[in-house]
Amino acid sequence: MGLVTFLSLLPLKEAPKIEFTLADKLVHFTFYFIACVLGVFFIREKLKTKFSIKNTIIAMAIITLLYGILIEILQHTMTVSREGDVFDAIANSLGSIMGSFFVYWLFKKSGYMN
Repeated sequence: MGLVTFLSLLPLKEAPKIEFTLADKLVHFTFYFIACVLGVFFIREKLKTKFSIKNTIIAMAIITLLYGILIEILQHTMTVSREGDVFDAIANSLGSIMGSFFVYWLFKKSGYMN
């Protein structure tokens, strides 16, 4: 998440025009998909069984979803050369949601969830 924050708030030398490109949205989706999946495994490893798998997945989905929206707000309000983008926030959110469904499916398939 530190890398995502750094890359998201890194000043650009030239402020680009806002363009809706599929590749850009795919990168946003992928970052948050991976962040959600890795976050679930990190929490499970560090906290062992203090939380159920289902609660861990839900918590990480909410955390990464809100974080993705917050980053876009920060880009809009706190940077000069970056602009927040609603479509980036949507791509971030979809990545978080799909990441949570994917990790749920992994645990379900492996028999850890009944």
